[in-house]
Amino acid sequence: MTLHTVGSAMILALGLCTCAVAQSASTVPARQPLTYKDSGIYGWWQPYFWEGPFDYVIAQAIILPGDFTGSEGTNNATDLEHIKIWNESLMKTRAAGKRVLVVVSPGQGRPYSDEYFAALERFLANINHEELYAISLGEENISAADWVAALTDGYHRIKKQYPDLPIYQFYSCSSRAEARPGFEWPLLPSDGWLSDEYVATPDDFEQAIRRYRMLGKPFVNIIWAAPFYSSSRQTSVPYHQSIFDGQLRVSEKYNIPTAYFCWDGPIGRFWSWHEQGQQENKDVFKLILDSVARAKTLPDTKLNDWDDAGKPVPTVLSKDGDNAFSYRESYDLWTGLPGSAPPPAEDFMSRSQIRGLRHMTCPQDPSRIVVSAAGEKPVDAGITNHWVAPEGQSLNFNASVNVIVEPGSNVEVILDVSPNGYDWAARATTKESGTLTVDLPEAHAEMYTRLRVTGTAAAGKPLAAIDWIEVRGEAAQ
Repeated sequence: MTLHTVGSAMILALGLCTCAVAQSASTVPARQPLTYKDSGIYGWWQPYFWEGPFDYVIAQAIILPGDFTGSEGTNNATDLEHIKIWNESLMKTRAAGKRVLVVVSPGQGRPYSDEYFAALERFLANINHEELYAISLGEENISAADWVAALTDGYHRIKKQYPDLPIYQFYSCSSRAEARPGFEWPLLPSDGWLSDEYVATPDDFEQAIRRYRMLGKPFVNIIWAAPFYSSSRQTSVPYHQSIFDGQLRVSEKYNIPTAYFCWDGPIGRFWSWHEQGQQENKDVFKLILDSVARAKTLPDTKLNDWDDAGKPVPTVLSKDGDNAFSYRESYDLWTGLPGSAPPPAEDFMSRSQIRGLRHMTCPQDPSRIVVSAAGEKPVDAGITNHWVAPEGQSLNFNASVNVIVEPGSNVEVILDVSPNGYDWAARATTKESGTLTVDLPEAHAEMYTRLRVTGTAAAGKPLAAIDWIEVRGEAAQ
């Protein structure tokens, strides 16, 4: 091994080899699922990645020629020589017991062309790809139609060659964490998601996390931990301690693996663990190390059902014939495919109060809410909605829900209706697949429905699926 200097920084140059490294990796499985107890670091290869206290790293690999200024070239994977150096760092990190996600980038702002995917194929063919936790198709991607098409085609192209390799997608950060796949942004094909919602308030961040959790796929968030990078005006990203603390709190609540970005920026180009690093960043890095140590002490049983304390946004029924109104909630995710209608102003999670999100997922095809066991304790998950007649009319309401019960499961599905959200006036129940219907006594201008799925099953096993809920109302005579 030889130490070299590039600019004012030191990098570790590792001996080259003529093939992917075959040294033994860690006894920690490369794809052992990450939890909040696992903390990560984001950047480009350096010895601290395999020497530090972090459980996983998110490492860049730029696979097309470009400007590597500021990154000391350790993310350069543009040719076989540099790919082999990159792979040496991968295997050192794995040997140290850390899992590795790689953000495979064409370079900042470049399109995802055929040249990029050919370079990605070359990169994967010349590294120990089975030692990767996952790859991400670039970083901070936008939702423009040509990008969506390229990322969709690219996912399927790489998946066909490497069916066992998890492929993540990574949307750009936004002011209010609005890049929510399947809800406000297109639902790209993926095996998991990365995000770096650097500026989102804790409340906005939580709303995004709830939707990522509903997708039912692995998710990793990166927190901005570079106050000097912000205060020195090298970036437009601000640093706020309240955002740092709040995002950590939300990540712990929802069991989200968290990684940190803590670079000084192009000025100095040091990291928070370097002696030459900026004090602002070092002070925050102390907080990071405290969080890393604390996360490891959390018991595995520290779980909640991720309940929604807010009220559902009222849903106004649409006209459906003479003196008749209706609305069907089908739990559709927004694909963003060409020709599709724009996403609704309020998605189904905004229109619902959800209890027991930890037990719920919403697969894309077909779109439905699947309720599963997530531990040993009995499941009691529910969705409450508030339905409103147009212009305050009095309607005779009824509600129907179509459910699919898992054969052999110990489950009961309960549908309650109420004129005000607390006096539950009528109920229908079932333990079998089919459609439940219940009428609300007397005419009212609004109705609440509360759908519950209760029962027990082995952890990870489904109890029932909710296909749709429909509310109908006829004008009172």
